[in-house]
Amino acid sequence: MSILTGIRSPHRLARRPGRPPGRAGTVSPSRRASSFPFLMALALVPFRTDLSHTNAAPVLVVAVVAVAVLGSRTAGVVAALSAAAWFDFSLTRPYDTFDIEATADIETAVLLLVVGLIVS
Repeated sequence: MSILTGIRSPHRLARRPGRPPGRAGTVSPSRRASSFPFLMALALVPFRTDLSHTNAAPVLVVAVVAVAVLGSRTAGVVAALSAAAWFDFSLTRPYDTFDIEATADIETAVLLLVVGLIVS
């Protein structure tokens, strides 16, 4: 089972008799995929004043690539959307909002999304 996506081998996908279809307390693969770029963006928050946005974006691209390689196409798309959103929220001014003031930051967020979608 992959850590990021929770994908199991095909022989384990069949439902066993007497077992409920889902397990309580499990996290969907898309939710795990969206949390990895969030954690990477959160790790960059202490450095956001010293780190340029064009240098922070490749770090988030690495997170999206990792999810896309280890998971499904859907998980990669969710990770790309999550990376663009968390880049906007935590690394661009004004901080902690989904507003972007600078045109260059908008371009970086869009390119982050596009690259993530292409990789997925």
